[in-house]
Amino acid sequence: MMNTPSSSADAATRPSAIPDSQVRFNERNHFHGRQQGPTRGRGFTGAQTRGSQAPHVPQILQRELHQRQQHSTAGTPHIPPGPPQGPPKSSRSSNSSTFRPLQGPPTPEAYLTQCSYLERLAREQIPLILMTGEEDQKRQGFIAALARLCEKASRSKNHDDRPQATLKAFGSYASGFATKDSDVDLAVVAMEDGGALPEISLYLHENDLPRQLEKLLLENGIGARLLTRTRIPILRVCEKPTPELLAGLRAERETWDALPNEQKYSRPNEADTELVKGEEVPNRYTNVPPQLSQAFHSLTLNPLAAANGVGAESTMSRENQTLPSSARSERKQPEKRPWLRERKLSPLDIPKTGVGITADINFSNTLVMQNTHLLRCYCLCDERVRLMVLFIKAWVGRRKINSAYSGTLSSYGYVLMVLHFLVNIAKPNVIPNLQTAWYLQSDGKRTTTPHHEIWLKHYDIRFFRDADEIGKLASQGRLTQNVDPLPVLLRNFFHYYARQGPGVPEGGFLWRNEVLSLRTPGGLLTKEEKDWTFATTEIVNDRAVRQRYLFAIEDPFEVEHNVARVVTHNGLVTIRDEFRRAWSILESVGRGRLDHSGLFDEITEPEWEDK
Repeated sequence: MMNTPSSSADAATRPSAIPDSQVRFNERNHFHGRQQGPTRGRGFTGAQTRGSQAPHVPQILQRELHQRQQHSTAGTPHIPPGPPQGPPKSSRSSNSSTFRPLQGPPTPEAYLTQCSYLERLAREQIPLILMTGEEDQKRQGFIAALARLCEKASRSKNHDDRPQATLKAFGSYASGFATKDSDVDLAVVAMEDGGALPEISLYLHENDLPRQLEKLLLENGIGARLLTRTRIPILRVCEKPTPELLAGLRAERETWDALPNEQKYSRPNEADTELVKGEEVPNRYTNVPPQLSQAFHSLTLNPLAAANGVGAESTMSRENQTLPSSARSERKQPEKRPWLRERKLSPLDIPKTGVGITADINFSNTLVMQNTHLLRCYCLCDERVRLMVLFIKAWVGRRKINSAYSGTLSSYGYVLMVLHFLVNIAKPNVIPNLQTAWYLQSDGKRTTTPHHEIWLKHYDIRFFRDADEIGKLASQGRLTQNVDPLPVLLRNFFHYYARQGPGVPEGGFLWRNEVLSLRTPGGLLTKEEKDWTFATTEIVNDRAVRQRYLFAIEDPFEVEHNVARVVTHNGLVTIRDEFRRAWSILESVGRGRLDHSGLFDEITEPEWEDK
């Protein structure tokens, strides 16, 4: 199996501060020698290159160029053409996601003003979410404690033939994209070679590792809740649960232990039960303190329907069918629950804050380590990758469009959106496509690639995975000729996902028809090519799972899996509106308007009380 980065290496990619010398945007020199590149793709007319013999190469969170090219004279920036300028539109409040665009191409001054605005935001927002060295050490200590308990649980006398297991970090913590508020993602692996364990029992028997580890953690005062209605078994963990939460979790486990086997291991088919890591559906059988029981019971009847505002209403409709018409007319209809970007937690949900470090333990590590190492290698290609991901993570968090349970997109999905832009849309590309970048490897390495680095089960996992070599090439400036500072990349990123048509990078992303495919040269497929044109229901682990394709992001290795399948209609509308809002703000900034709201204004939603 491949080697994942060490904790010390991860810590090196999480500085606690950004050097001031790296946060610099020189307006005059940014466009010195900038030229229009060839037309490419769907109407893009803004492919850009920059010369290198200007007195100063602009830097914003970016390293120096190592290979410089000649240019003749200083020029004005190329501004892509746009539609005729229309009358100015009034701005909306920070809670509104729907903005009407200010039409017309930006002037050079507007372009520079937009980039300066994004530079200031990058200076302000990125340091706020960086993990400090002390916070990183605490996470490593918690991971070590969980690993020891996992090793203890795996030595069960009931399974002498089972390999001894431990825990290994994956996800953002291991890839370099973690923030100080990120959960720690941990995978259960065999100790002897770091390999995969045998498949976990679908019925999650009490003697199987997930149930044993849950019980052991609760006995040691660690909050733990096994989520069985997810795509794969997930153990949600928190370091310092409140006394009430710990008592409720222990009571829930004791109730489960007391159930007869036919109820313990029943797995009713329910559509839409696949959720991403840590986004749970409450367990069917619960026993909570009296003060919590009523609220929790309201979520266990039909949790997914309730979260989307249809559970109570549809249940009432079925009950009304058995009543006389006079009784139905007199019965008060419940108020329809509004769709919220951030769902209300049930009493036994482990919150994101106030309970110490949170973690998700994954019991199926077929591809998670491969995905993590791929993202880690992309992070090493250019430091702008990591900083751009952190900026977008901060933005989607403030605007509350990063909750898969509520029907928006997971952080992993946004990372793939950023990588798609940097690999395929920015011109020249900021980073190479590592799944097609065999030309970067020597002939000897290409011919001696071990089999386990080519195929994992039936998945093609080939990519340029030599992290040391990638770091060496990056330090020599051999992976890219693009020297755009971070604000320029951010500006064009928002433009690409917010608008379509002439003057937009590559014509813009067509949300209705296109699939983001990181492995594919060019980065795009159509939904027709993937046969992702209609929602379908598939059986996954004996469950009926709804597969949506309103927004389509292909997983780099598990190509039949849509990373954005959890995005609902409301979620898609909200995500698109937020990109449009961001671009409208940038247009207002470019025109010197002072009445616009802020890109990072935190959205507030109305409180909803169950009646």
